Amino acid sequence: MNGHLPTLRPSSLDCVNDPRVTGDPAFLAHLDDYINSESCLKDGRGTTVERNACQSSWSNVFSLRVLQEVGGWGDRKFEVSLDIENIGNLINSNRGRLENFTAPSNVAPVVVGLTEDGSQYIYSPTSGDVVSGDTVVAKPAISRLSSAYRIQLGVRFRF
Repeated sequence: MNGHLPTLRPSSLDCVNDPRVTGDPAFLAHLDDYINSESCLKDGRGTTVERNACQSSWSNVFSLRVLQEVGGWGDRKFEVSLDIENIGNLINSNRGRLENFTAPSNVAPVVVGLTEDGSQYIYSPTSGDVVSGDTVVAKPAISRLSSAYRIQLGVRFRF
C-alpha cells in the first residue's frame, strides 16, 4: 500500500531501531541524520509531520535607483538614471539569491508505504542518490536570472 500517507517522525530511539518503521538500514541511518539536522523535524519525534512544518529560507532583493536631472534650455531637461537591481548580489554573490525546488515544490524526504498487515511504515528513498544525511533531500536550485544583479543606465529627454 503506497500513496499520500502521513510521514511519521520515528521516535527518540532512531530510525533504524524504531519498531514502527522498516526499510533499508543504511537509508534509515541517513534519514535519521537528516531528521537530527532539521529542527522542524527533530523536535517532534514520535509524531506525524504537520503540513508546512518545515519551510524554505526567505529570499529578498534590494534595488537602488539614482536619478539626476541635468539642465537644458527652457523647460527642456535631460534625466540621467542609474538602476541597480539586486544590489545585495552585486556586493556578495551569496545574497539576493532565489533558491527553489523544482516542481513539485514540496519535497518529501521519503516514500512512505505500509506493510501488508499495516503494522509498520516502510520508508524508501525518493531518489537513488542518497549517500548521507545531507543527500536525503535534494538541495534547492538557484534561479539564475532572478538571482543575478543588473545595472542599467538610462537617459531621458523631457520637453
